[in-house]
Order: sequence, then structure tokens, then C-alpha cells
Amino acid sequence: MPRPCPVCGKDVPEDPRPPSYPFCSPRCGLVDLGDWLSGRHAISEDLPDSEGAPAAAEGEPE
Repeated sequence: MPRPCPVCGKDVPEDPRPPSYPFCSPRCGLVDLGDWLSGRHAISEDLPDSEGAPAAAEGEPE
């Protein structure tokens, strides 16, 4: 079942997958990369470390 390109919405086949998957073309992949590099895309919140507590900085007592 085809999936929409995250940039332009054009259907992208899953079988066979194009080299630019999940994008429909290399151009859409570069547009997405440019969005990340310019700050238009960002992760909205900090992710916790693996144990859920902040890690101690080097040299600080635990």
C-alpha cells in the first residue's frame, strides 16, 4: 500500500521502495533536511535518559 510523501503528499510505493524512501524523490528528501537544518522541524521536548533520572555531571557526587 503506498504511503504519502511527508513533504509533498505524493504516493510513495513500499514495494519496491525507491532509494529516496520515505520521500517520493531526492528533492523532497533535501527539502526535509533543509527544514531540520533551518530549525523549522524540531523535537518538542527533552527525552529522559534510560533510567528516568538526570545523569550526574562528571566530577559531581551521585
